Amino acid sequence: MAFGSFKNVFAAFTRRKAIESTFESPLRRCLVFWDLFLLGVGGSVDVALYIVLGNVARDLCGPSIVISMIIGFFLCFASGLCYAEFGSYVPTSGSDYDYVYSALGELCGFLDGWSILIGSVIATATLAQGAADLLRSLTDSATFNYLDAHATLPDHALLAPNVNIVAAALIILVTIITAMGVQSSVRINDGIVAINLLVIVFIFVTGLVYIDFDHWSGWDNFAPYGVNGILKSLPFTIFFYAGFVSITFSTEEVINPQKILPRSIMASLIGVFICFFCIGTVLTLIIPYNQLSTVSPLSDAFAMVAFKQSKYVIAFGGFCSCFSSVLTACYANSRLTYVMARDGLLVSFLHKVNQQSLVPIQAVLVTGFIATILTAFVDLTILIEVCSILALIPYVTLAITVILLRYKEHGANDVVNINCDDEAQPNSTESHQIASATDNLMNGHPLLSQMNILFGRKAKSTIIIALVVLFLSSAGISLVIRFGISYKLETPLFVALSIIFTIPLLASMVVIYRTPHQILKFPFTIPMFPMLPTVCFAACTFVMFQFSMWAWILFVINTVFGLVIYLGYGIKNSKVNPLNATRAADIELSQNPPLLT
Repeated sequence: MAFGSFKNVFAAFTRRKAIESTFESPLRRCLVFWDLFLLGVGGSVDVALYIVLGNVARDLCGPSIVISMIIGFFLCFASGLCYAEFGSYVPTSGSDYDYVYSALGELCGFLDGWSILIGSVIATATLAQGAADLLRSLTDSATFNYLDAHATLPDHALLAPNVNIVAAALIILVTIITAMGVQSSVRINDGIVAINLLVIVFIFVTGLVYIDFDHWSGWDNFAPYGVNGILKSLPFTIFFYAGFVSITFSTEEVINPQKILPRSIMASLIGVFICFFCIGTVLTLIIPYNQLSTVSPLSDAFAMVAFKQSKYVIAFGGFCSCFSSVLTACYANSRLTYVMARDGLLVSFLHKVNQQSLVPIQAVLVTGFIATILTAFVDLTILIEVCSILALIPYVTLAITVILLRYKEHGANDVVNINCDDEAQPNSTESHQIASATDNLMNGHPLLSQMNILFGRKAKSTIIIALVVLFLSSAGISLVIRFGISYKLETPLFVALSIIFTIPLLASMVVIYRTPHQILKFPFTIPMFPMLPTVCFAACTFVMFQFSMWAWILFVINTVFGLVIYLGYGIKNSKVNPLNATRAADIELSQNPPLLT
């Protein structure tokens, strides 16, 4: 009996969501390439550019932040290719949640979606507080001081010193805009992002006049904290590009998503990298890194070396960027909540769609309300670090999903048809098929024909073992480098530990590369498979273990809380649950009884 119960629970954890190529969404399809491009840019170029970039350069790595940004860009670009592949054939707006749910099972999908949702809501509240601080620098601070003095909170570790009325009002305003409809909210976002990009051009062009290459002369000036500083800054620089994920929450509202989604993801990542790299370069060349201020490093630096009025221009651009990011985050939060509720994993009323605006109003209001409470009353400084790890977890799970999808077991003649509208002929469809395993056993490698490897369960088991070894070895190398540099381990011990973990890492990569896999014929497939997702998985795992112990503790708490919700509600109410499917069929039969002849 116990074994049978365990088997049933395991079956529930691993049941998968079917991908329906003919899925018709009740949401309005109206978004085009430029809407998605500006959505991705607006979700990334925010307080991270105007404040966090300067703080990371001052406290962690100095001018070598440009190296960290390049490394972070390549990692995020590799992850973006994974998103682009799934976005080209999964027709729903669940982003990672849908991708992982359909490939790894319900439990993994729920925890992935839960992590994204919680991290995004915390980030929304934090961005609103950043926007309020930037607005304070633009206006008379006497008004803010008055509000602070008359809205104090009890002294508690989790509570802010006073109610942040301005930040709360900002989220309420953004929630109203989001509830009005996707067209109006996206048009407002497009205009705000355009203003922000003009301010960034102003910063870069003005900064070129005042650059001094002496600030980069010599390794000690360029990388004052050494290699360890570059590694410590990686979690932050990767977070700079995280806004591109918001594009994948818009799938059900995009015209021709199979083609537009991959292009917009790649374009937005490149655009965000150009913005951060240009500003990071100029900022560290116009002023010594150790003279950057804490509150407003970018605007204060230009006020110091250029003219004082530039401070207000930059602060206004920062406020616009934060407003755009809050708008993008509220949009993404509501769409993910809507999709998870539609699948039965969250309370059902959250997936109701307003018939006039074609927007999931309840999901918008609930996520907006939670973000408002957080930004108004909670001291978010203790939660900010966990946002980065919650943003990085989906990169890891998605890389695993992309790899395992090539080893999904199919029959000899199984195919999956994906319809993709052609831009020139809107009514025509193109059939994209997953080729059968037997047709692609050799995978284009002549030497593999001499290997006694049968595709199917054995190959999949081999890949899973290799991924586990790759994860453990990547984590081991990360911890060795982190603590080895911090505690100044002796060189022989440091080298020995590095070699111990490097050998299984390389061996697992070779196994993954040499194992035959299916060739998927989707509208977009990730290039350089399997090396690109494998390296992405290993690199993201490496960066994850550069986070502090406090971030991991918060991550575990969030995961446990998500498990409680899933076991208490989602596992029983899931639409994939066979009992619910049978009940739905009975209801349909009672409402539409067969005609007697």
